[in-house]
Amino acid sequence: MNNNLIVNGLSVSGTDLVVTLPAVGGKVHYITGIMINKVLSSPVATDTVGNFITATNLGGNFSFRNTVSAGSLGDDITVLNLQLAQPIVSKIEGVNTTFTIPNQPNTIHNVVIFYGVDFPV
Repeated sequence: MNNNLIVNGLSVSGTDLVVTLPAVGGKVHYITGIMINKVLSSPVATDTVGNFITATNLGGNFSFRNTVSAGSLGDDITVLNLQLAQPIVSKIEGVNTTFTIPNQPNTIHNVVIFYGVDFPV
């Protein structure tokens, strides 16, 4: 398995971010880590409910809550730091796996996905 792959995405403040693991013919993705951070591009007064980070090609309702966090300009906030002993395996071979991070006011998102590709087991 080629398991030393990384895809990274960086949003512009207030815009959606889509990060795609590219399809490889006949193979699936084996996700071994997901890191999502956000930096406040201006002060945010109070926490609010926020939205959900979602993914395609992982089956079910694969999502993570992403609250709007109160803080000061430049605050670096960890949304998710997931290092997996057993990888998350994409459901359909030869298909992109896509993560969508909806926009939040005054926020820049940075996403790093660690993964490999191989034939399904």
